[in-house]
Amino acid sequence: MTASLTGKELLDSLAGDLSGLVAQMLRRIFGPGINSPALGSLTWADLGTFVCFVALIVLLHALTAAFLRRKRLQAANRPAAQGWVPQFLHAIGKPLYLLIWVYGVYFAATPLILHTSATESFRQFLGKLFGVGVFIVVFWLFFRLTRVLELRVADWTSKTESKLDDLIVPLIGRCLRVIVPVVGLIMALPL
Repeated sequence: MTASLTGKELLDSLAGDLSGLVAQMLRRIFGPGINSPALGSLTWADLGTFVCFVALIVLLHALTAAFLRRKRLQAANRPAAQGWVPQFLHAIGKPLYLLIWVYGVYFAATPLILHTSATESFRQFLGKLFGVGVFIVVFWLFFRLTRVLELRVADWTSKTESKLDDLIVPLIGRCLRVIVPVVGLIMALPL
């Protein structure tokens, strides 16, 4: 493996290597008949590898959901951090789940695409679709975190004597909820 691999190329390489290992394991379990064609140029081993990767995605999603739920309950039971920690964990939950599925589906589909006669333009299209999916997740996360930031700053300002900051903070929060999607659209135009 070279040091000049990009993140997507590294993911492709890792998916190819792991799919080879899973295919070997499936051959040991089911015998050499698993290398027979199932759909076009795809073999039963390729489809079995895809199913194993999807099962791993489901398991990772469930473990992440359980971990975040447990941390949210622990944070809610601590009186010092009741305000923003559970809200932060709630805010990152859905974007994190979507990120797991975007990466997971791309990871699971990569071996199928590599073993078919898919054209280079189709592979580039899937790569762009993957990039757009990650971009959407990141900006969705930023959008959800602006609400947490607004609530945290509002909590700080409610403890001050000044009433001016109580008026300015909600205005800044509304501005952030408009600015973040606009910046996201501007940055998405090159994609």
